[in-house]
Amino acid sequence: HYPVASVGLHELSVSGDVPVLPSFSGNMDFDRQGKFSQVNLDSADGKINVVLQPQRGQMRLDLHLTDGTMPELPHIQFKSLNIAGVLGDDAINFSDITGLINGGTLKGTGTLSWQRGWQFQGQIRLDDTNVEQMLPGLKLSGEMAGNAQVVMRGDGIKTLADTYRLAGSIEIKDGAINNLDVMETARSGRSIIKVGKTSFSSMRGDLQVDGSGIRGAARGEPGPP
Repeated sequence: HYPVASVGLHELSVSGDVPVLPSFSGNMDFDRQGKFSQVNLDSADGKINVVLQPQRGQMRLDLHLTDGTMPELPHIQFKSLNIAGVLGDDAINFSDITGLINGGTLKGTGTLSWQRGWQFQGQIRLDDTNVEQMLPGLKLSGEMAGNAQVVMRGDGIKTLADTYRLAGSIEIKDGAINNLDVMETARSGRSIIKVGKTSFSSMRGDLQVDGSGIRGAARGEPGPP
């Protein structure tokens, strides 16, 4: 006779083998039949919003992040990151990942599973992204665009980024090689590598990144002297 429409939730904490997260508060709502309809939670610092809704026997997840870094990849900074997916018994299938990251845009899809350890597999597209921030070991500057397949594995979610592999193709526009003067090295007969800066208008190539470093092959067009 007295159905519950909404339950207030305050100072919820997430514990276990997970990155340190702030507390959450929000509401758990029910429909007129008393069935759970959604839970909407906001973090205490206002940077994380989580919405869970039943959907065809599964659970839809919408995650909104603002002004932060990836817990295990601190050099990747995002202004906003929106993730939509469906939560199953042993995996989350992300149908839409969009964001403003390292000065550019990100779009992608992926699957996070935990049946045999934790694993993430996905496809991402980057546009107008700062290459120095995304790939600090590459010694390049400029705006980067590209497509890549990403694989991460770990015993737990906190170690998910310990074993990772990124493979794809990239293009860098209006950039520079920051540790090599190609023209001066060529003039020296390649006997001495000249440290300096080499500008280029565009560079395209294939790229592989993992825990052992960055590898790839590139072809470029020279820029202004």
